[in-house]
Amino acid sequence: MAHRRIRGMKSLLLAAATVLFVAALRAVQRETEHQRLVPVASVRPTYDEIALRAYFIGLERDRRGEAADPFGDWVEAEHQLRAS
Repeated sequence: MAHRRIRGMKSLLLAAATVLFVAALRAVQRETEHQRLVPVASVRPTYDEIALRAYFIGLERDRRGEAADPFGDWVEAEHQLRAS
């Protein structure tokens, strides 16, 4: 009796995992299709992407012993991300 219950639970978990996998796969496919439809020039870096890049630019500036320039780091990060 316990073996049937375990087998049933395994089947249920496998079915749930399959549904989630298929849903995730479809979401990735939709995102990929959307990216093909959006012109590259209209894709802008997000706030978080710019902030992270500016942070690393600031770290590099600090490592070289240069004065802090958060605004300049932000502008440089935007420029780098839009150019890539």
